[in-house]
Amino acid sequence: MRSACCPNTPTLVEAGYPQVVSTAWQGIVAPAKTPAADRRAPLRELVAIVSSDEVRQKMARLYFQPIGSAPSGLAHLMRSEVERWGKVVRKTGATAD
Repeated sequence: MRSACCPNTPTLVEAGYPQVVSTAWQGIVAPAKTPAADRRAPLRELVAIVSSDEVRQKMARLYFQPIGSAPSGLAHLMRSEVERWGKVVRKTGATAD
């Protein structure tokens, strides 16, 4: 899918990288030592918001696919992304300049 902001930029497939699959994701985190009791209410509210039809429809119009998970699911995703993209960064020498 072509970005609305960069219509002349080739997709990864067009650039010769059909095997690369890249997705963007967002998560909300709290400091590591935040007590579970202090995380429960905000988590319930966030799940309710993201689960609402109104928010899901708005997100879909922006090409987002809301997928809620338990905090352990986000932690797993974050670890796997660090492992996956860390290899790419080390191999290519990519920087955030």
